[in-house]
Amino acid sequence: MGAMLSPVLLLILLLATLWPQPAGAAATTAANVETAVIKVLEVDANSMALGYTSVLHYDRKAEELYVLHSGAGGRIALYAGADYFPTFTLGEGRELGRASAVLVTGDGLLYAGRGPLAQGELPAIKVYDGAFIKVREMTLDGFEGASEFSPRHLVEGSRGRLIMAGSNYPGALVLDREGRFLHVIAPTDTVRGGRQVADIIALDTDREGNLYLLSEGMGRVYVYDAEERFLFRFGEKGGSSGKLARARGVAVDDRAGRIYVADYLRHGVNVYDLKGRYLFEFGGQGSGRGWLAYPSDVCVDAYGRVIVADTFNKRVQVFEIHQK
Repeated sequence: MGAMLSPVLLLILLLATLWPQPAGAAATTAANVETAVIKVLEVDANSMALGYTSVLHYDRKAEELYVLHSGAGGRIALYAGADYFPTFTLGEGRELGRASAVLVTGDGLLYAGRGPLAQGELPAIKVYDGAFIKVREMTLDGFEGASEFSPRHLVEGSRGRLIMAGSNYPGALVLDREGRFLHVIAPTDTVRGGRQVADIIALDTDREGNLYLLSEGMGRVYVYDAEERFLFRFGEKGGSSGKLARARGVAVDDRAGRIYVADYLRHGVNVYDLKGRYLFEFGGQGSGRGWLAYPSDVCVDAYGRVIVADTFNKRVQVFEIHQK
């Protein structure tokens, strides 16, 4: 039997676990990686506090961040530039208060998706120009479960197509530019000895046009090329380090060679290389700077900084990650 620890040593160990992190620091599992918070977004352009932050979209061309949150019945907060200056708030006045997904395409149009607002209604995508004037509205129909579909993530695919993930929906929808349904990208996986279509809750693309489809239920990312041919999958369902309990957001950074996955239940972000090999994770449950509470999304800005929707802390945190 091993020697017992003295009461004094036990007290020291306990205090070490409770000691606060330095301001701006974030917990990480990698000894050779340093992670720091360089910005915390808590108010919009109207100086109103953000609600529960849910979905992020970063427009690299304009260097603008769109944050969907629950404040004042649902809003989109817009931040611009390297310092994330709050510039605009989009809400009911422009029929955007119920938006659940947002995308800015290469031609500068804003696509905002929403679910059915009442029983018997269908989901829709509203399209806005650069001045946030509505250009058109596209009803989503023609696929199974349309009346209950709630858009969550949109990306621009090859040949001008739109690819959309919804909450708890099997596969990802492929639409043409007018919102007409084309088909479903439906990755399958083994569940209790049988094959099942994976639910896709979030997605992203890389510079080559490859698609990264994230399944919350499977705890995996399914990777397809620009022509929607399956390449590989990675990730493992679970609650321990390196696994995914409830993955909610995925972001690809080609330049750094990393893929980031936000885990809602583990209060952190898992980091992988471009082949899907687990590298490290950062975050951890808490309310201080650098800590997270049920993060729902993640994206990467034009400077390689990692942006996390820190949902239950009602804020967005911007992280810089450096190799020591």
